Amino acid sequence: MTTKFFEEGCTSDIEPNHGSTERLPVVLPGSPCTEADAVKERESLLQLECAFILAMRRQSAMVHSALRSAGLTRRWAQTLRLINEHEGSITGAQIAQVAGIDAASVTRLIDRLEGKGLVARVVAADDRRRQYVERGTAAKAALPHLRGDSPQSNAHLSFPSPSSA
Repeated sequence: MTTKFFEEGCTSDIEPNHGSTERLPVVLPGSPCTEADAVKERESLLQLECAFILAMRRQSAMVHSALRSAGLTRRWAQTLRLINEHEGSITGAQIAQVAGIDAASVTRLIDRLEGKGLVARVVAADDRRRQYVERGTAAKAALPHLRGDSPQSNAHLSFPSPSSA
């Protein structure tokens, strides 16, 4: 598929967008590759890209279907997964920071999750002004839906990093 171009040096570094350097199949002067090879390579790369996008859409649909069957929204699942990862030692402010949402939205989110028994607020022993959010009793039933079998499903349940948001 793409190996001929990369092995025979038929690619060139070009700057397509935003100053990022990307390797694309381009026929170089004196290259053993022909224009027809370049066209085939471009078509092959487009087919791979389409197959990847289709696979990601299918994976996303499966994750969302599992969440619906558990009565969860994606945001709820992301938040529950985050709380689970921190084993109950996370505050609402930390959730807001990771999720990239304001404190009032996190308060409403935690209120909804608490109403469903998915989370519980626990007052810190050393500072009664601080509250931690931990898993509620109903979260144990939802947790199998939050554990992905693949990095792709885990990506669907992770908050985007600030650099990619």
